Amino acid sequence: MVETYPPETSKFLKDEKDRFLNPVGHTISHEMENILEELLGTMDIDKLQIALDHIIKIRAVQEFSPSEAISFVFLLKNAIKDELGIKDTKSVTMNDGQRIHSFLQLEEKIDRIASIAFDIYTQCKQKIYEIKLREAKSRSRNR
Repeated sequence: MVETYPPETSKFLKDEKDRFLNPVGHTISHEMENILEELLGTMDIDKLQIALDHIIKIRAVQEFSPSEAISFVFLLKNAIKDELGIKDTKSVTMNDGQRIHSFLQLEEKIDRIASIAFDIYTQCKQKIYEIKLREAKSRSRNR
């Protein structure tokens, strides 16, 4: 996920382990563990929403586009394919059946996580716009 940031930022997010010097990196690392735990487990929606909320709030204020803000969820598909040793789902043999079945189940869960992430992103952006509007109204009243 940190590779969705520019190279210098990505390096800092990966290398700086102090949670106070690198709160964004700490949050990303901690919450991605929670997301993966739910992906591979029971898919507790409440736990997923909390973990996604912490990450998406950061990405919403960093001026990522909606697709960029939630792209990290879709990158999980590539990571899982690599882990399962699936190079190309189009050239699957019968021997690959169980791995492909496992991947397809996880892929459905990832798509669900992505839709939750998008909902959270739109809520965050709406809140940001509401705050900006209140500030603008407050400034115009104080003139």
